[in-house]
Amino acid sequence: MTLVEMSTFMQHKRPGDALVVIVFDNSMLGRVAFGFVGSKGCELEGPDFVALAKAYGGDGVRVGDGKGPLEDGEVARGVATAMAATGLFVLHVMIDPELKADMAKFTDESIALMESG
Repeated sequence: MTLVEMSTFMQHKRPGDALVVIVFDNSMLGRVAFGFVGSKGCELEGPDFVALAKAYGGDGVRVGDGKGPLEDGEVARGVATAMAATGLFVLHVMIDPELKADMAKFTDESIALMESG
């Protein structure tokens, strides 16, 4: 995620529009740390995405601390708050940095389709 999404939404929103941004933050460059054995410098600090949303005139909540399991119902409360919000809302979810989430596989078959005739 970049700040462009929040900026664009705030510039072009109409009354009643809502944008919920969910950030899963493991405080690391996980793709590098898990993809390259012995990689160094993958730990990250910040930013505070809720503070960024507020700087753009939006709102948000942070869920978890990234150091242990989330409390029962913590995510559900955060999602309910986000879905009830109007305007820009960031749900900043801190997750365990040791939790490896595999990337989705993507196959681009558009070239074969275009060459077919």
